Amino acid sequence: MGKGSSLIASRYARSLFKITSVEKADNYQKVFSAIKKLFEIPEALRILKSPIMPERLKFDLLSLALDESEADMQFRNFVKAVLYAGRVQEFPKIADSYYGLVLESRNEVIAMIESILAFPSLRCNYKYIYATLELLKKYKHVSFVDAYTAAHATLSGNNIVLSYDIGFSKIEGITRKEP
Repeated sequence: MGKGSSLIASRYARSLFKITSVEKADNYQKVFSAIKKLFEIPEALRILKSPIMPERLKFDLLSLALDESEADMQFRNFVKAVLYAGRVQEFPKIADSYYGLVLESRNEVIAMIESILAFPSLRCNYKYIYATLELLKKYKHVSFVDAYTAAHATLSGNNIVLSYDIGFSKIEGITRKEP
C-alpha cells in the first residue's frame, strides 16, 4: 500500500468526518479502534484482504466489531460503502486519517477561542469562555457547546446539566440528570 492508498484512505476519512457531528467523533474513534483490532488477528486479516472471499462474509466479520462498539447506522452504512467499493483493506489508514481530522478540528476550535480571548475590547462573558476553553483542553470528547454548557453549570454553582448525553457524566464536577 503506497501513497495512492493513503490518499484514498484520507478521502474516505474526510467524507465521514464531513457528514458527522463532533459529538459522534468520540464514538466513531471507538468503532475504528474495534475494526483495527480485527486487522491484528491473522485469520480475520486473511479474510478481509482476500479478493475471493465473499463481501457478505467480510461484512459479517466487520459486524462483530460494529456490534461490540455499538456503531450507529450511519457508520454501518459507511462500512458497507467502503467494503463494496473494494477498499476494506484501507480501514486502518482510514481510522488514522479520521483521528487526525478530529484532532485538527478540536485544535482549530481551541485556536479560535484563544483568538477571541486576545481581544479585551470584545464584549463577551470572558469567565465562561475561559472555563469553556479549559474544559475543551482537558476533555477530548467534549464539543464546544457541551463544554460551554458544563462551564455555565459550574460557574452558576449548581453543577447540574439536564441532558440525555452521557458524555456530561465524564466531566469532573458535573452531575448529569435526564430531563
